[in-house]
Amino acid sequence: MIPLSASAVLLMLLLLALPGLPGPALVALGGPPLLAAAWLLAGLRGCGLVLLAVWLCAEAAVMQSQRAPAALIGSDVLVTVMVCDFPRVAPGVTRLVVDTGPDPGFPGLPRRMQVGWYEAAPPPAVGEHWQLKLRLRGARGLHNAAGFDFERWLFVQRLGGTAYVRSSGLNRRLAGESLPRPCRLAAWRGEVAARLDAVVGQRPAGAWLRGLAVGARDGLEDSDWRLLRRTGTTHLMAISGLHVGLVAGLAGGLAAALLRALPAGPGARLLPIAAGLLAGTLYAALAGFALPTLRATAMLWTAGLLLAMRVRPDPWQGMAVAVLAVLLVDPFATLQAGFWLSFAGVAICLLSLQWELRRKQLAAGPGPLAWLRTLMGLQLLLAVGLAPLTMLWFGEVSLAGTLANLLAVPVFSLLLVPLVLLGMLLLPWPSLSVPVMLLAAGVLEALLVPLSWLAGLPPALLEWQPAGALALLLLLTGSLLLLWPPPLPGRWVALPLVAAGLFLPLPGPGPDGLQVDVLDVGQGAAVIVRTHRHVLVYDAGPAHRGNSVADSVLLPSLRSAGVRRIDLLVISHGHLDHYGGAPGLLAAYPATPLLANGTHGLHAMEYRRCRAGQRWRWDGHDFLVLHPDDARIPWSLNDGSCVLRIDGPGGSVLLPGDLERLGERYLLRERGLEPVDLVLVPHHGSRTSSTAEFVAATQARHVVVPSGSFNRFGHPDPGVVGRWRDSGSCVFKTSHDGAVRFSTGKAGRLEPVRVSRRDGRRVWQSRDLPLGACAGAGAAGPML
Repeated sequence: MIPLSASAVLLMLLLLALPGLPGPALVALGGPPLLAAAWLLAGLRGCGLVLLAVWLCAEAAVMQSQRAPAALIGSDVLVTVMVCDFPRVAPGVTRLVVDTGPDPGFPGLPRRMQVGWYEAAPPPAVGEHWQLKLRLRGARGLHNAAGFDFERWLFVQRLGGTAYVRSSGLNRRLAGESLPRPCRLAAWRGEVAARLDAVVGQRPAGAWLRGLAVGARDGLEDSDWRLLRRTGTTHLMAISGLHVGLVAGLAGGLAAALLRALPAGPGARLLPIAAGLLAGTLYAALAGFALPTLRATAMLWTAGLLLAMRVRPDPWQGMAVAVLAVLLVDPFATLQAGFWLSFAGVAICLLSLQWELRRKQLAAGPGPLAWLRTLMGLQLLLAVGLAPLTMLWFGEVSLAGTLANLLAVPVFSLLLVPLVLLGMLLLPWPSLSVPVMLLAAGVLEALLVPLSWLAGLPPALLEWQPAGALALLLLLTGSLLLLWPPPLPGRWVALPLVAAGLFLPLPGPGPDGLQVDVLDVGQGAAVIVRTHRHVLVYDAGPAHRGNSVADSVLLPSLRSAGVRRIDLLVISHGHLDHYGGAPGLLAAYPATPLLANGTHGLHAMEYRRCRAGQRWRWDGHDFLVLHPDDARIPWSLNDGSCVLRIDGPGGSVLLPGDLERLGERYLLRERGLEPVDLVLVPHHGSRTSSTAEFVAATQARHVVVPSGSFNRFGHPDPGVVGRWRDSGSCVFKTSHDGAVRFSTGKAGRLEPVRVSRRDGRRVWQSRDLPLGACAGAGAAGPML
């Protein structure tokens, strides 16, 4: 089973890495011959792999068919929806997962969507039925080489698109409507959560207990999540294998104890197995059958069926069977961090068991100190083994996680989860359930005291990301060598491998090279410029309702490129879509100097005011500030943008911020402009910028419009795009093409080498905006 399981995982990874998958017609046509060939070459195992691939293609086709068609995007629809999960309330917005029903009245409308409501007070409750006027936004997100992939998240969560609620008197709650089956489960969970809130809702631990009971983590504050991240205990609040397995074990143990006290009949041995399966499945249902609980339930039923059939496989064989079961339940599982972390955790536990058996501690009859040593050893092995994966998926690893989990896991396993389950069972009898839930709240609040202390330690969290595939391979190899049970000659090699993986730099531009990454940050701008030994960031993207692109785009892009130091941050002007990500960027790179027209409330160790004539030289490239100058002109924020030009053997770049007509004409008159390889189109392609004189003076070979999909300003203006195109420029738009990377070509000029939506195209990506061809750009990519 192990080779079959490994082959299945590799097959899923390969298929999901493709730009697209075969459609139903092609699968129906080519499936039977492929199945026959697999039978001849590899027997049942080969047929199993083919059927798994067919299942994946079918699921992907269903998801693509659920995406909103381009004709509906941007339009308003009045629909009846059901709230099918706990609303997530953030400052200024409530996010809902809704079900539009089997016949919403609009052909192509997704069945399940994420909806943002900016006026919901109080927010709708889970299980409620509403009539809402929605503006459809499709299933689009930011597209960069690194960072959070919103489109993948929608795909994995089986959400066909996004929308937001329009202000309308037609928005109202409906009564007496029947709910679809998934929402009936959500309504039941909502009732249980309401009963819990009545008991512990006012306690500091109330939101935590709701999360443990019904998987409703919407009540946790940002500070709670920060504590969980810094202590490496986030997994304890995600109902998954640990929780479902614990509930099943408790139920099975109680059933076995009952059997010992009563006369046992034929088939009685199956009662504990059935009780465990039933209890674990009910707990997963209380958690809403979220993807982690589905994986845990699949693993639970696999183990239960093997026990019922008296099959006692090798633990590694059992894990392989569980992997196959999970892939059958969720063919997109390999796209999720939880899949890799959960099975890696199981594998590390099995390796830990081999360590203990080698040392013969268990055979010697372990006492309390021996068990404590075993638990500490297990936590150390988990910390070492999971660190590369957590750095890959989340860009961080908790250094306090070993101590925190050593304390928290036994408390959760032996006290909190049993108390919460007992309290829920006793909910019909408040006089019994209230003391139990209050005791659980007291235990959790007591646990939060040492966890908060650990989270407050300065080195509690290391923010680090492997710089490329080679660095990740070195980290994984080194971790495996450290984990492998003795005897293992040459284990010492693991330490230099881990050190190399942590500090291996990605090769940047050559001695005369230049690299420019125009990131996709939505309606805003952010550019990373690299010379051979220096890094400059021009603008830092937007922040919106407490969310900043620093965490989701900028920092992952820098860290995945191996950037450990930023030599200069330039903020063009004081609009939030250009400096919103700067606080997060400066917090992660505190020694970064700032060049701007004002501090904008930013706290930089070194600040210089942007003025025309400032210049410096990095690695043979001249950096020159062209605007604004010291003339006493009351520039608007846009026309006072800090304009930067870069010239050198690697190419030339013009970064004009949000310069408009007045600023462009002043710049042309006072400074003049020479031809340039690459221009960041001023003011996101607004009709107030990119005058004909400005476009003609730059003679740009390539231009990039930094704009957001379906933005309310209508950027970029079609006339502006046409003006640049007519001048001979190759036009890219981040809203269509995602991030674009330019690098020095053979002729010493900047050329586009990576267009994210073309070169990083994957199965889960939205197809609502077609990619075109950029005339004269060769491999440059699309022009729109």
